[in-house]
Amino acid sequence: MRYAAYITAAVLGVACAALVIVFCAYAYAWWIIAVALAVVIFIPLGSWLHELGHKLFGAMAHVKTRMHFSVFGSSYCDVWTDRSKGLRSRLITTSLGGLAVNLLCIILGIIALSVHAVPVCISFVLPASVYLFVLNAFPCTLGDGDTDGMAVLGLIRLDDEAKVTLAVMSVQADAESGTPLEDIERERLEGLPQIQEDSPAYIALLKLKEQYYTATGDEDAASGCRERLEALKEYTEE
Repeated sequence: MRYAAYITAAVLGVACAALVIVFCAYAYAWWIIAVALAVVIFIPLGSWLHELGHKLFGAMAHVKTRMHFSVFGSSYCDVWTDRSKGLRSRLITTSLGGLAVNLLCIILGIIALSVHAVPVCISFVLPASVYLFVLNAFPCTLGDGDTDGMAVLGLIRLDDEAKVTLAVMSVQADAESGTPLEDIERERLEGLPQIQEDSPAYIALLKLKEQYYTATGDEDAASGCRERLEALKEYTEE
């Protein structure tokens, strides 16, 4: 499904770019090269708006986010919270934020091409928005992690990776709100489903366990976590 996501998103994105370029060239007599350059320049803006959507929806759902924006690479958001109540639904809301903003940009871009009174330059973000919306709507894992669609589907189904993610973020939320890590029930971090060891959820669980065991004085268990993290170092380095 990963290749289907890339191909579908690329085809639709290029088709939208061609539509915008040809429309501006013939309806407004703009230089095709200038419009094409503008569309390319607007690609990073589409990515930034996608991450901004996560941030805005996260704020509405009381989920904190930190945007990591890259002009040429993949952008993403770190997420955490100090509230464990209703965490599952709040993470779903946050995950849908990027798609919602991309969809809004698509609608605005279509309006800009259809309504003469609306500045046509708004449509320049249409190709990037279509590409990002389609790519992230596919429920699959890409080279740099799960798409938004995959994250939402996992949370709805409450699959094993979602269970681990929720357990980790719930404990982190309680610690963030002031509960000493050593006072948190050990069972909340143990007996969780086994997931792939190279997944971000497993790495986060292992790091949290190391901190927890250190706080509770279980140095043997903490040392075991550190050794496992060292073995998985290629997946933990940013």
